[in-house]
Amino acid sequence: MITQHGIEPNVTHYGCMVDLLGRTGHLIEAFEVIQNMPMKPNSVVWGALLGACRMHKDAELAEMAAKKMLELEQDNGAVYVLLCNIYAACNKWENLREVRQMMMNRGIKKTPGCSLIELNGIVHEFVAGDRSHPQSEKIYSKLDEMIKDLKFVGYSPDTSEVFLDAGEEDIKRVHYSILPHEPSIARLLSAVRYCCVAATSSISETGTEKYREMKFKAFLTENGVNLLEKRFLPALDKMGKICHLYLNRDHAIFLHNLLNGDGVQSIAQFRKEALFDDYRISSQNEDRIAFAVDISLLHRALRSSVSICSEFGNGPTANRLQIKLVKKLPSNSTQPMPFLTFETKGYKSAVIQDVPISKPLSRAQVLELQTALDMAQDLPQTLVQVPDLNQLQNFVDRMRHVGELLNISISKYGDLHIQISTTLITLGAEFQKLLVLGERADAPSEDQNLSAQTRSARAILRGDAQSVQVSVKHFGKSLQCHLAKPDCAFYGITPQGSCLTVIFQFFIPGSHQMDKSISLHCRLPVLDQGSG
Repeated sequence: MITQHGIEPNVTHYGCMVDLLGRTGHLIEAFEVIQNMPMKPNSVVWGALLGACRMHKDAELAEMAAKKMLELEQDNGAVYVLLCNIYAACNKWENLREVRQMMMNRGIKKTPGCSLIELNGIVHEFVAGDRSHPQSEKIYSKLDEMIKDLKFVGYSPDTSEVFLDAGEEDIKRVHYSILPHEPSIARLLSAVRYCCVAATSSISETGTEKYREMKFKAFLTENGVNLLEKRFLPALDKMGKICHLYLNRDHAIFLHNLLNGDGVQSIAQFRKEALFDDYRISSQNEDRIAFAVDISLLHRALRSSVSICSEFGNGPTANRLQIKLVKKLPSNSTQPMPFLTFETKGYKSAVIQDVPISKPLSRAQVLELQTALDMAQDLPQTLVQVPDLNQLQNFVDRMRHVGELLNISISKYGDLHIQISTTLITLGAEFQKLLVLGERADAPSEDQNLSAQTRSARAILRGDAQSVQVSVKHFGKSLQCHLAKPDCAFYGITPQGSCLTVIFQFFIPGSHQMDKSISLHCRLPVLDQGSG
């Protein structure tokens, strides 16, 4: 500020820095700014730190900030109330009772909140509990209307501290500001310096909240119906009952176990044109929406909708089966709930199939999901193609009755060696000279007459192969993806042997060219990294 703009920072600038750092969770840095101020911090600076402590539930730092504020303003009731709120949020009820007892002993009461608004040159004042304003009836009528809107869109207020901090005067001020007036500039002012404005900002946005919600709708194409109903949903149902459906501007992605990392991870990704027509999505999170859904319910609803189209409709299903995200009030609930809805078009009355879903993921959760998805895209350095999944499935079915752990080794020579061992029996199988993608090498001629197990061990010693141990159950589950009717599968072990990756490949119908609009792959957790 000094070197570039020639402005000498004053106490207000430092207060802003404390507020910014505190709101973003950098409480220690905010406190250091106060300690290094060239002037003595005033109550506004300490109040900014105290407000941040409440936001991030730091009771210890809050006590120190409150002590400093009370040294400057001993009778400021707002400090006591704010400290009580922090103790309540941290479940420190004994400390809360002590502060309230201190307020009673000292005869300190919170000053009634006073908010002002200037409209057309006239200042209107609102005090908590006061109904003397000439338009009081209209204000409370608007309040009732907005509460209904809030409930309709599923807003649930945070009432954890409502017994201490109501903010009524702020609410009435905002309600008056949005009543019909001649075009003018409204100036808002709150006379309470240390008040929580979260409720105010939530209510001030209520009038537009229903238009700011997440929106998704699209028509399923004939190809999209076939892909989901006949192939992918049956396969994904075998991977796990619940999965996340992640929608963005270009893709629809079904994800299993990416956030908890427990069990087989599966990722089925479709470009929007592979499934949908007239694809529309919008959200405040860069047009990204994610939620959990029961795959079996989703499959059942889609199958039922397709059956209705086939039975009562004329012509193909395409452009008559719409899928969209909606909010409805179930008969047995008082709160609206989100649904993924299939609606058949082209009849005298639409036929609707609702699939309940979880509350859509927050911005932070979507970011976490996207990060996990990016990490899951890391490919092994060597992949070998297994063209006959049925043969592999039959072999694993026989192994299932022998033991629980499967040893997998993959070499750059194009060899896939599978073995299961117990104290009584060793059973194994080997696929040789498979197609290799990525790093490859030529097998030494002296290894040709050796056993599969010996060849695999020597390749590992040379650094030309990796070996891991996985669960037979997990390996068998990944093979259920054959229900999606892939044309081939590639197996590989990620660097450092962190997981076994299976990539299923699909061809464009009538050709041997890869269909890049569809991808499906699984990641199996490794129980023992073996050698590499």
